[in-house]
Amino acid sequence: MVGKRGIDRVKEIYDREYAPVQIAALRDARARFEAVADSLDAFRVVSARLTQQDGFMGREAIIQLTVKNGTLYPISKAYFRGRAITEGRSVLWIEENFNYQIPGGLEAGERASWRLEPGLFASEWTSVEVPSAAEFHVQVRRLDDASGEPLWGCASFTVGDQQLLDSLVGRFGG
Repeated sequence: MVGKRGIDRVKEIYDREYAPVQIAALRDARARFEAVADSLDAFRVVSARLTQQDGFMGREAIIQLTVKNGTLYPISKAYFRGRAITEGRSVLWIEENFNYQIPGGLEAGERASWRLEPGLFASEWTSVEVPSAAEFHVQVRRLDDASGEPLWGCASFTVGDQQLLDSLVGRFGG
């Protein structure tokens, strides 16, 4: 039977051997994500507004979005992350993902304005009453081309990934 000391020793050896591999993988993921993020910047959110109103089934959310496709590709679907914030307030009102299947697509150079209504059961958009003075910021997270395939891959690097990388570098260097 292996005691606590033995388990701790095995964990220490595993961490020391695996940490450099994990650090390298996280740094690579971050680099790929940053490269994709730079490409996504060409699909620009010109304006974004979140409003809430009383509807037949209770509070309803409406996202008004104007975008310009500055990429070289036609876009069939766009994925976004929306954040409702108030200056001076440390907690966001809302931070949620949403997407839009673009009827007819959006060709390179085209601009479009949409009125999106998150689904009735998308309660995250209506679970809190967002003040009308709150700012609504939208970030493009992914774009699908005309055939429905993701442009530039689906690189991902989350806040949790960055925290893990910081922790590993802090403990093991690198």
